[in-house]
Amino acid sequence: MEKEPEFECHAVIHVKGDPRTLDVAISPENATMPGDATCTTSIKKEGVEVEITGKMTLGRLKYTVDDVLKAASLAINIERNLTKDP
Repeated sequence: MEKEPEFECHAVIHVKGDPRTLDVAISPENATMPGDATCTTSIKKEGVEVEITGKMTLGRLKYTVDDVLKAASLAINIERNLTKDP
């Protein structure tokens, strides 16, 4: 089986919501990057910015972006449900 080629990748994702909640939900993704690739989360005024950089396969980039978006969506939904008035 042929190995998938790697490319220099750079992606930036802006997620609106409570910055602290999003940071806690998304930050674990920072530890699972292969090789020299990085995923950093920066707290912004209205949410977080996630920057993914490094040499990786397009499949790995797709899975990383998907993981970030799933974690952010779950955090936003949980926070929304916990803050609703009964």
